[in-house]
Amino acid sequence: GGEWLSTCTSGFGVRFNGYTGITTAGHCQDTQYWYYNNQLLPFQSGAYSGSYDIQWHTAPGHTVTNRIFIGPEYRTITAVVPRASQALQSVVCKYGRTTEYTCGTILSNTYRPSGVPNATATYVRMGDPNEVQAQRGDSGGPVFFGQKAYGSIVGELYVDPYRTDMVYMP
Repeated sequence: GGEWLSTCTSGFGVRFNGYTGITTAGHCQDTQYWYYNNQLLPFQSGAYSGSYDIQWHTAPGHTVTNRIFIGPEYRTITAVVPRASQALQSVVCKYGRTTEYTCGTILSNTYRPSGVPNATATYVRMGDPNEVQAQRGDSGGPVFFGQKAYGSIVGELYVDPYRTDMVYMP
């Protein structure tokens, strides 16, 4: 996860029916290439409606692991934090190809993004008054804290010229 794709950012390594692959946001193009070697990542399935904005791709020739890229280093992810355990004011971090590594606090865990078709109030809004948290290209990137996965970046929420919050899918 955290690697640059052709239009978005990879999220986490996944395993489904014996296959391994990577996730990104469901609203991203189904055709994704790994940026550094222009290798096609075959689309497997996805959902972009209601409480979902996620898709996954296989990664032929690559060993998919539970590590995410966060700038100059990798971090191993060992646990998942369910939405019900993501409390307001908790600190979370993310990595996206455009805004890279930033951290902020959970401002809402029942956010309903206007850009997701038939969105339900199951998304999470994260922000910090002093930082831009997400921009175009960050979608699909990993949201985490320590070695725990919290979700995948859905998009940005413009607040003012100096602040852009982030919305993610747990």
